[in-house]
Amino acid sequence: KISFVWVLVVLALSIPLGMLSIGYEFTTPQFSREPGVSEAFLRQTNHSHTKPPIIIGHRGTTSLVPENTMMSTTKALGSGADIIHANIRRNAENKIFFFADETISRFSEEGDSFRKLSNQQVQSIDAGYSFTPDDHVFPFRGKGLHVPNFYEW
Repeated sequence: KISFVWVLVVLALSIPLGMLSIGYEFTTPQFSREPGVSEAFLRQTNHSHTKPPIIIGHRGTTSLVPENTMMSTTKALGSGADIIHANIRRNAENKIFFFADETISRFSEEGDSFRKLSNQQVQSIDAGYSFTPDDHVFPFRGKGLHVPNFYEW
């Protein structure tokens, strides 16, 4: 798992763009991806004549915890994910972070471009700011979740 991510991240370093999406989406008609269907259930219901599904944690486990955080990645791997899909971006100091959006508008009241932020500004982003399981409660807001950089991940 780790070597797969490292290879893709190394490829990202050679691309002069600010963002690269790592991973891919897994879909097949015989497996439901509706909320509440666990990955273990998907593995158990697989027919013996077909290959087992590849479980991909899209930005980690985004239905349970904030995306692209260490917590999300850990939960995805602990839940049986075979691959982690992550997005990476470079900031103003050319440091690589795991972040999906071009701006930080989902994570603060400001709409600054991620590419223009310093390392200190990126580290101050509240990665749990916008996560909500029900559109009413924000359980991770202000809890110290930050945007991980390449070396943390």
